[in-house]
Amino acid sequence: ISSITATECSMTGNVVPGTDMTGDVAIHMTKTNGDTPGPGPNSEDFPANTMWEFAFDTTIVDDSIPIPVSANMIFGLDFVSTTNCDLSIHYMVSAMGMTLADSVMTIPATYTYNTAAAEGALTFISPDGEDDDTLPFLYHSSDNTIIIDVPEEFFDDDDDEGGSGAPNMPTHWVFQRVR
Repeated sequence: ISSITATECSMTGNVVPGTDMTGDVAIHMTKTNGDTPGPGPNSEDFPANTMWEFAFDTTIVDDSIPIPVSANMIFGLDFVSTTNCDLSIHYMVSAMGMTLADSVMTIPATYTYNTAAAEGALTFISPDGEDDDTLPFLYHSSDNTIIIDVPEEFFDDDDDEGGSGAPNMPTHWVFQRVR
């Protein structure tokens, strides 16, 4: 760490964070608006205008691939209004220190939220309107997290012959508030 204040931090190193890649790395971070997401709902419209993230790393070993493949994923929930939400999925796949895929996709959703029960439901909107999926979520005020327990069948791919469409996917997602 080169410098750190209440609103900024600079650091240097020789490994790109989250990868095995080496080189000269310099990172400078600035706290936005000087705000820290406070605990709990901050308006009558909660969770509107809040953003949450869940990240995980996994290694995929498949008999058809002779080397292990690493996958790093960040799921973002952006409650853009009192009824609409976007789920963004940023995934990076690498093997032997090389990036094989680095992509972001956004899935639109609607949501409902019951403040008294601290629970809600996300409904993901499919392009054809026929395969909408709904996932319930819970808000935990004690640690300011949103929890989604995803059933394994949520990952099933209709085109996959009896297998899961997403190996090694966690089914318990704990989202931390970032805004």
